[in-house]
Amino acid sequence: MTSPLLPPQKEKFLGDLAHFLQVHCDPVLFKNLYRYLCYRLSAPSALSDVTHQLLRWELDFHDQDRSEALACWRLHLGSSEVCRKVVRSVQEPGVMGRFYDLWMPLKDKSRMAIR
Repeated sequence: MTSPLLPPQKEKFLGDLAHFLQVHCDPVLFKNLYRYLCYRLSAPSALSDVTHQLLRWELDFHDQDRSEALACWRLHLGSSEVCRKVVRSVQEPGVMGRFYDLWMPLKDKSRMAIR
C-alpha cells in the first residue's frame, strides 16, 4: 500500500532506511550484513556503491561526523578483513590510485595500437 503523499521511490528509501536502523541497533545483524556484503559483492566498485549509501545513513545517525561513523564501523566490525574492506571502499583514492586510473587507459590504448 503506497502513501498518496510520498512518491514510490521516497517511500522505498524510507523503508530501506527503517530496515537499516533495525540492523544498526543489533550488533550481530550489523556484523552479518557487512560480512555478507563483502562476500557477495567481490567487485570493489559494487561494494563501494553499496557502502557509500550505508555510509550516508551512518552519517545521518552520527550527525554528519565522518570519524564518528567510521568509529562505529570499527566498533561493530572489529579489527577484521571485513572492516578493512568496508573502510577502504569508502575512502578517496590516494595518489597512486589516481595515477593508476590515469595510466590504465593509456596503457590499454597502446596495447590496442600495437595489435
